[in-house]
Amino acid sequence: MAKIQPFDPDPIVTSTPSNGGRRVSHASNEHRAGKRRLSPVDKASGLRRFVLILRHSLRTLFLKSGWWDSDLAATIRKFLRGRLVSLITMIALFVALFLAEIFSVAQVP
Repeated sequence: MAKIQPFDPDPIVTSTPSNGGRRVSHASNEHRAGKRRLSPVDKASGLRRFVLILRHSLRTLFLKSGWWDSDLAATIRKFLRGRLVSLITMIALFVALFLAEIFSVAQVP
């Protein structure tokens, strides 16, 4: 079994007189020590890298165009997160999962 380094969600932050009372995160010191954190795009290669770059470009395009904040986009988001769409998707899931078994039990050819 692989050893996994424990995750520390809250890095230690210290304030000392030697740094002028500034709050310094030890996580930021890792960057200075040469341990650069790689972004997902830097880690990926090939098709995955292309998809990540394309996704980032489209997200940036939508945000810069102002479409995401428009009334139409808000209405579409509200509709898709509403009760009617939830009910329709639950019924579709139930039918997809159990219709074949119901037909076989009912001996429908």
